[in-house]
Amino acid sequence: MPVMKEILGQGGKVRIPVSGRSMLPFLHQDKDSVELSAVNFSVIKRGDIVLIVRETGVYVLHRVLRKYDGCFYINGDSQQWTEGPLQPEQLIAVATAVWRNGKHIECSSLLWRASGIIWLYIKPFRNFIFHLYGLIKRVLSRITSLLFSKTSNH
Repeated sequence: MPVMKEILGQGGKVRIPVSGRSMLPFLHQDKDSVELSAVNFSVIKRGDIVLIVRETGVYVLHRVLRKYDGCFYINGDSQQWTEGPLQPEQLIAVATAVWRNGKHIECSSLLWRASGIIWLYIKPFRNFIFHLYGLIKRVLSRITSLLFSKTSNH
């Protein structure tokens, strides 16, 4: 992290792999990486994905949920709980792009920003959405295995 902070401090960009599942469905471990740039607290806004350092020294990449009174709150896209208040000095960088399968996605693009904002608004329904997705996946898997077993028996 010291090298990353030095690069960011000199106006450079840093690309890091995504780890963990807290930013699903937008960011995927072992599939995505994010490009980070230094950022000033005054310009971050709701929906931005930011890298922060917790008081414990742990670094976290989550989405800005809200900002006011000189502090801000973040939330992982697959989480229900909100973290904060965080202080401006805990802000390390903002994600400016996502790399997925060699494809570059600008975080400032209209589709990316709109999707992130909508996801913030449906926060109360995320658990239901994830459970429904899991159920559909299991049903499709079961149907596929039944169809496959019937065709392999003939």
